[in-house]
Amino acid sequence: MSTVNLEVRIGNLFLKNPLIAAAGTYGPDSFELIPPNLFGAVCTKAVTLNPVQGNKPPRLFEVKGGLINRIGLQNQGVHQFVEEIYPRFSQYHTPVVINVAGFTANEYLKILEILEDKIKDLVIYELNVSCPNVEKGGMAICQHLPSLRRLLTKAREITNKPLWVKLPPQGELIKLLKVSEETLVEAVVIANTYRALTIDKATGEIYTGGLSGPAIKHLTLNLVNQARQLTPLPIVGCGGVSDLEGLMQYLKLGARAVQIGTSLFNNPETPSIIINELDNFLNISNQNSLWDYLNPPGSYKSIINKNKGVGKLQMGTQKIYSGKCIGAQKIKKDKSKN
Repeated sequence: MSTVNLEVRIGNLFLKNPLIAAAGTYGPDSFELIPPNLFGAVCTKAVTLNPVQGNKPPRLFEVKGGLINRIGLQNQGVHQFVEEIYPRFSQYHTPVVINVAGFTANEYLKILEILEDKIKDLVIYELNVSCPNVEKGGMAICQHLPSLRRLLTKAREITNKPLWVKLPPQGELIKLLKVSEETLVEAVVIANTYRALTIDKATGEIYTGGLSGPAIKHLTLNLVNQARQLTPLPIVGCGGVSDLEGLMQYLKLGARAVQIGTSLFNNPETPSIIINELDNFLNISNQNSLWDYLNPPGSYKSIINKNKGVGKLQMGTQKIYSGKCIGAQKIKKDKSKN
């Protein structure tokens, strides 16, 4: 059994390792093949206020280096999520990240209110602000900064649970990060899928959707590198990781954890392979802790963040909060009594 500590910290939350199952790629149907306890945390598929049927087939296209999806946020709605889906996640001791999506700002807030009322466990909310906002003619909420600010401010008033914002790869990054900071979110997820187009070989039809997979890794690494120079907020990287090299690239650039998605379809053993290789790498490097490896002595510098006070930033960007930390093992503490 390894003695290497793979824990990472995001705000006041400890995760047992830096690998997170990404939203839209993982759910109860995958638990037997890919157990939740492999991950530091697992994201649910998008949860909307009402059931959404999604787009008509075809909805998935394999392309060189990745996958284009046009699922369309298909889900059963928040009420059925609370009654049927979340209980299957909550059987495990792995932290749950609930991906919240809406077509108006009010829908996001209503979803949060329902989740707060029905779920008493410590969960993490990941707001997908790239959804088309019907109040703004289909413009995503993240493209209208006043709307984003209002949404995040009111969301913070509704819950004290960890609040993450999943940002799109397009848009004015510095402004998105500034709004996220000022509204006191705990972390930003960088980034969502990239808008892409493909042509169906059989029919000649043109389809657009979100591109994920190895093809976007270096694009998203560039965004993470930019973001770490612009904000003290913890960053969760998301895009194209399929091996240990990809994970370490994100972590060395300042991401505190990394979401993995498309590679789960290609090889369900990918998470266990990555974690085992990470463990072996740190052992060979005579490291007792992933956190210490990523944050060697002398790698900090102090800055002042008006929302959080004086903090320390790893490589000048990542803040280590000094308050009481919540271990991932405590998230489901009541479950251990059953």
